Amino acid sequence: MCTCQQTSGMTLPPTTIETLRAGLEADLEQYTRHSHDELQRIKRRIDDVNRQRRRWADLAMNDAVPLDIAKEEQASLAGQLVQLQHQMGSLTDTNEDHAAVIHRALATLERCGIAYAEAQPQARRELNRSWFDRIFVDVEHGEPVIDSADRTDTLEILTTAKVGARARVRIS
Repeated sequence: MCTCQQTSGMTLPPTTIETLRAGLEADLEQYTRHSHDELQRIKRRIDDVNRQRRRWADLAMNDAVPLDIAKEEQASLAGQLVQLQHQMGSLTDTNEDHAAVIHRALATLERCGIAYAEAQPQARRELNRSWFDRIFVDVEHGEPVIDSADRTDTLEILTTAKVGARARVRIS
């Protein structure tokens, strides 16, 4: 169960941290494998398009096809090549972003309370929104106090889940 402390915010039990760490690392590994396969597929397709471009150039040079048809095919293939190169760049950028987010999450997992305490107000609001659907505030002795809170599904899962020996956390 998560504990809230006045000075450091939320901390997670070591077993929860290890479960989350294992799940995030497994997710990153699976995502990396999948994106590597996708990257290889795009590279094969780029090679295929380049072969087709050379083939059409050879056909045009040897007068085997009319020049206007060869130019149309070259333009179509060039468009495909641009799309594939864009997909490859996007996939590479997404991979780097995905890995960076997971590494940042892992780096702050054990010190999430400190991160919250040191965060700027806007970042704290975003963190609150990720953990709580609603926070009910009351006033006691002239001071605001948290009366109760409705947790998000994510926080509810983290605070109530029982971890079995073969449990895996799936982060989608």
